[in-house]
Parts: sequence; structure tokens; C-alpha cells
Amino acid sequence: MDPEVPVRDDATELPTFRRGERVIDLLKDAGIGFEGRNVVDLGAGFGSLSIAAARAGANVVAVDVHTRRLGEIAARADAQGAPVRVIRANLLEGVPGVRDADIALLIGVVEYAGLWDNQASVAALQRRVFKTAHDCLRPGGQLVFASKNRLWPRFIVKDVHTGQAFVNALPRRVANHVSLRLDGVPYRHHIHSPRAWGRAMHEVGFDSVDCFFPFLSYQLPLRLARRPTLEDMRLARACVETKEELANAWGTIGSLRAALMVACASLRLPISHSVVAVATKQVAP
Repeated sequence: MDPEVPVRDDATELPTFRRGERVIDLLKDAGIGFEGRNVVDLGAGFGSLSIAAARAGANVVAVDVHTRRLGEIAARADAQGAPVRVIRANLLEGVPGVRDADIALLIGVVEYAGLWDNQASVAALQRRVFKTAHDCLRPGGQLVFASKNRLWPRFIVKDVHTGQAFVNALPRRVANHVSLRLDGVPYRHHIHSPRAWGRAMHEVGFDSVDCFFPFLSYQLPLRLARRPTLEDMRLARACVETKEELANAWGTIGSLRAALMVACASLRLPISHSVVAVATKQVAP
């Protein structure tokens, strides 16, 4: 039986927002090309990134543990003339037959790894997922990782996954105890700061980690910036083509959130809703 792992249902959610195309285009702007490259999309969900990468000219393998999702990806990709090969695999156990990818996508996945084995430490499980990504890449290949930023004020006040107040700001053992007292379940939705995410990638063998901060989140990104500025903020708003996209991606207090990112960047504080990191696999000497 397929495990129940939360995922954004891109097959039906926000159908007018071109999420996959937006992410791929922003990565191209950041210097990551897709045409002719071998790409593995780890934890592919319903395949918006897989299909967009294939349409950009990549040879794509979509990996997920859910058989139904993989069927959805294959059908949607074929319908759009962008075939995607699918592989069912548990990211804790590696992906059989994939060892030469130029790019591995790991978008919005690692924060759920703690749910996949309640007997193992969350840190160990998250590093196993990063190790799977590392093993899928050729030497010099690049991991594109995205997740939430623990330092974002909203996540400190209220955990985005459990809804528990301040639990994400506490030391992990204390948070676990609080979660057990409040809801009877351990706290295993660990998100991290950009530096801590980077440290986890270094520990499994990635050589360099280059961080970007999206306006305003990795789920519905409008722009990536290494150090957000007012110009980035202006360009992020200007790139949206429809009012619906702007409402979905920017929200009612988007300008306030973006201004907070810019102000913190001026102080060299990595405070943003999300982080997108590009990590490179070491090339053997």
C-alpha cells in the first residue's frame, strides 16, 4: 500500500498558475540549463516540475512512492507531448538505475522525511534523502533543493505543518515533548535555516551550496534573489501576467512580506519564507 505522504496536488490546484514552468524558467535565469540534460525529479508529486523540465528539452525521470501519482504524471506528460519516464521508489532507499543525472530536483520533500519512519531520527532520515539525491547525480551534477525557512516569523509563531504555536522555535526534543502533550504525536516536521539546510547537504558529500531566496515562496515563486533588493521586489510583482496569479503568489500582505525580506537582506539576515539552494556534487580528484 502506498504511504500517505502530504503533497501539493498540482494536477488540480491553482490550474492557472504555471508553477512548473515558473520554477524552470527561474532556474534558467539562475544559470541552470535544462535542454539536453538528464534530470531526476525526486518526490515528483503530480509532476508539474517533471513536465516543465521535459518541455524545456530535458530527459526526465520522475520518482515518487505513489503509484497513482506516477500514472498521473505519465498521462499528463504524454498529453502535453513531453514524455517523462517514471520510477516508483522510496527516497530513503535510493533510486535504482539512476546514477548519471545532471540535475536532481528535490522540491518541498525533505521536510516530510520524518514521517516516513517513526523509529529513526528526523535528522538521519533527512540526510538519507539528501544522500539519495547525491547518489543519483554524476560527479559535478547539481541538486536543486527547496523548502521552508525556519527563521520566517510566521513559522516561529505557528508551525506551518501542525498548527502548534511556537513549536518550531523550540529545541527539537522540547518540541517533540510539547507536540506529544498537545496532540499525542511526536513533532517530526523539521524545517531549518538556510545555513542548516546547507550543512546537511555538505554532510552527505555536496561540495558547494549556493542559496537563493524566492519571492515569496518556493511553491509559487515569482523571482529568485541571492540577496533580495527593492528592485527584485518590483520585478517580482511585475512578472505576473494575470490578477489571479498575483493574488495566489503575492497575497494580501505580499508587499509587507517582500519588504521584510529586503530589510533583513540589507542586514545580512537570511529571513524569508523559503530557501532554494543549488548544491554541486564533488568531482573526484
